[in-house]
Formats: sequence, C-alpha cells, structure tokens
Amino acid sequence: MITSNTKNIVSQFKESTSQLMARIEKLSEKQLNLKPFEGSWSVAQVADHLYRSYNLADGIKVPGEKCTRDPEQFVPDIHSDFLDFTVKYESPSMLLPSEGFIKKEKLLADLNERLAKMEEALSTTDLEEICVVDHPGYGELTKYEWIDFMVCHTKRHLHQIEHIETYIN
Repeated sequence: MITSNTKNIVSQFKESTSQLMARIEKLSEKQLNLKPFEGSWSVAQVADHLYRSYNLADGIKVPGEKCTRDPEQFVPDIHSDFLDFTVKYESPSMLLPSEGFIKKEKLLADLNERLAKMEEALSTTDLEEICVVDHPGYGELTKYEWIDFMVCHTKRHLHQIEHIETYIN
C-alpha cells in the first residue's frame, strides 16, 4: 500500500539530493566546471540538468485526478530503466544544462531553493494522485511515481558524477 511507502520515498528523495549537494560542495568551482573528455558534461552541468528536472514542484502541488490503477505500477520500469548505468539516455532539450561556466555559489543557491520548493510540495500533496505533468518517456505518472523517478534520476547522475570525479581529481 502506498501510504506505508510515502515517507520512505520522500526520505529517499531527501537523501539522494543531500548526496548531490555534498558532492557539489566538496569540489572547487574549477573542478565543478571541468569536462573530463569531449562530449561529456561537467559536474556543474550534471547538477544544472538536475536543477532543471527538479522544476516539477509546481506540478506536484496542483491537485490531480485520483489514480484508478496501482499508483506504483511504473516503479519497477523506472528502476529497471534508470538504475541500469550501462544505458545512456539523451536529455530532453528543455533539461539540457548551460554550456558556459557555472558559478558554484549560484548553483548551490538555485538547487537549495528548488529543493525547498519540492520538499514543501511533497509535504502537502497526495502522492496517489495523477500528476498534471506527463513524463516524456512514461506518459501519465502518479506523483509517487514521479518522485520515485526523481530519486532514480538523481542516483543515476550521482553515479555519473563519481565517474567524472575520477577524471578531474
């Protein structure tokens, strides 16, 4: 039942985003902006991409329709797809990171503000509702499934950041 999992998914979201913030904080501004090889993103660009993806807070707050299916139906697919680090995905254009130099202080401030909005939205919404924002790959998701996706998406990019760090340290 989803009610027993709601606190857990919110906790997982907070934990994964805390790990992201810690990774960013420990690197210098120069390290954050280094690209390890041609065609790669820098750690700052990965974080900027995640910042853009966390813009879902407004969609989470909007009341949605009650779900008539298992509200966790797509969770296994999300895990299977996004926690398979052997597969590379193309980012939707609206989530592509900035190309220029990204200032560490601004990146951290922007992420903190966006994450605070997400946490507020998560504390005041019914995660069993259908989210008013469709996912580009899965289509209509419940708010719970969206948050689960964001946890997996963040974990995926934490893995990518670990890989980038091996080149820049």
